[in-house]
Amino acid sequence: MRVSAMNEQPMSERMPPPGFFALPMGLGFNDAFAPVYINIDGADWNCGFFVEQHHLNPQGVCHGGVLMSFIDLAMAGAIGHYINNMMGMFTTNMTVDFIAKGNEGDWLHFEIDHIHTTRLLGTISGRIMGPGGLVARANGTFRLPKSNNDTPAAVA
Repeated sequence: MRVSAMNEQPMSERMPPPGFFALPMGLGFNDAFAPVYINIDGADWNCGFFVEQHHLNPQGVCHGGVLMSFIDLAMAGAIGHYINNMMGMFTTNMTVDFIAKGNEGDWLHFEIDHIHTTRLLGTISGRIMGPGGLVARANGTFRLPKSNNDTPAAVA
């Protein structure tokens, strides 16, 4: 069993913050960096993961591709939760600014800054936060499902 240097707790026994549960397996590409945890509390959508060995680049920190994939999942999930339709949207644009590193054992989570939807598109901005503060910030645009006709205009 692998042990994290961060807190000497086995990675397989690490627990997310209260209220978070693991996304199920079998969701295609998302399984490559699982487990990912979500917390849905009313209108709030929260998403996070622990940086594990399979997330690391050759320098021993969380790979930028993992962070970008996590951001894509988190932003799509947040918009899907907001419009009450988790299926059928796809990313049309995403920009990411990498600010700091994520180390093995770190809990990284996505925080939403702003969501705006129209009949066809959803835009979102947010950031990945870690134990030391800001890790990355991102903006994304998503093509919404065809059934998205009567959604609210914005949330801040």
